[in-house]
Amino acid sequence: LYITHRLDVETSGLVLIALNPSAQAEINRALAERRIKRDYLALVESPLETSKYVHYMEPGPKAPKQVSLQTKEGWFYCELEV
Repeated sequence: LYITHRLDVETSGLVLIALNPSAQAEINRALAERRIKRDYLALVESPLETSKYVHYMEPGPKAPKQVSLQTKEGWFYCELEV
């Protein structure tokens, strides 16, 4: 087994594991090319206003990543629909 990627450090419990090196390489390519879409489900104690929430995240290999509510050149666009 080849541990490939923990999808997000801030979340818990999700790790991608490849069965062979070629599968690991393909998963890594898909992540680098942003071909993998991530959807999250959250349980909350109080309701949130139904809306789209947007922030931008600084690219980089280490966590935690910096985030901003303002667009920044080269930063990733992140959208949460509630």
